[in-house]
Amino acid sequence: MQTIDYSKYSYYELLQALDILDKNRFPDNYQVLTAEIAQREASGKTDVFDLKAQPFYAGFWRRTIAYLIDALLLTLLLMLIGIYLFDFFSSFGYYALFIGFVISASYFTVGYSNILRGQTIGKSLLDIRVTDQQGGYLSLGRAFLRYTVLDLPFYVSAIILFWVTPFSIIDFVITLLSSFVFIISSYLFIFNRPSRRMLHDYAVGTMVVNDSVEKQLPTPFWKWHFLAIVPLLLIVFSLSFSRHQHKQAVINQFDTLIPHLENETNHLVTSVSINVSPHPSMGGVKQKNLVMTIHSFDTDIELDKAAKQIADLIKEHPQTQLFQNVSIIISTGWNLGMARKLRSQTHRFSLK
Repeated sequence: MQTIDYSKYSYYELLQALDILDKNRFPDNYQVLTAEIAQREASGKTDVFDLKAQPFYAGFWRRTIAYLIDALLLTLLLMLIGIYLFDFFSSFGYYALFIGFVISASYFTVGYSNILRGQTIGKSLLDIRVTDQQGGYLSLGRAFLRYTVLDLPFYVSAIILFWVTPFSIIDFVITLLSSFVFIISSYLFIFNRPSRRMLHDYAVGTMVVNDSVEKQLPTPFWKWHFLAIVPLLLIVFSLSFSRHQHKQAVINQFDTLIPHLENETNHLVTSVSINVSPHPSMGGVKQKNLVMTIHSFDTDIELDKAAKQIADLIKEHPQTQLFQNVSIIISTGWNLGMARKLRSQTHRFSLK
């Protein structure tokens, strides 16, 4: 086996290599590595940095552009996979989000970890990387946790309809959690300067550092951030609760209709709403209209025929007797999180 050239390693990388190198299997590499460490220490060229004392914080725009690059690459990859396997992913419905999550998590986990030294493609192009608070690289487990803290609530929120009654209290809690994660992380990214540490950074003990900037003085977490974050969360909770109550009131009117539709068809009712509007042909008399959004798992579905079938089932159901019209938005396709491809049509039927 060829001996590794450790002369290009930083001092910290040398220490990491020493920690994981099996000296019994690779005695030549071990000898070269320990000699390089001894030489660095003798010459005083120990360039290890303590990020608690001298952080190299990555700025707002570098991190934003790096993420946009990564998101674009992942979107293109998922789009190509999704187009090639359109029927396969469509048959999974929202479960396809699991596949999207696994692909996205794999990309970011490997990039954040010691395998790629804390750099995804976007971060590498912008010369920034993810480290722990001592400047070390993350294990795969820790890198995966960093990604899931930020993104998993959004995937779970999107998939939750498959496990619980639509618009139930569990749905509300999961949706609220994802909203909290988004609000807290967004606030910290914008206002928690200069470190820009976000919720997932504090949860896992990481930060994003810039390899090319001057050293900065450390800045502890400003306690007054709580005075801004807590009111924001209270506002989000109030708005979300009010919206949930309204949706729940609507859905309660169709407590037997929705299961009936889902049992009779291979479709999932994803939303229901009611609108009241004046009808020009009736001299401005207000009409009570039902709007239903439905997702189908059938890849060969004829949307016109499916909409007519659903309209007939709705028309026969006693809970729709007070409505004049129904608008059915029916779709099929796949959603992988960062990429989606849906085809949908809106059909309007009279219920009288």
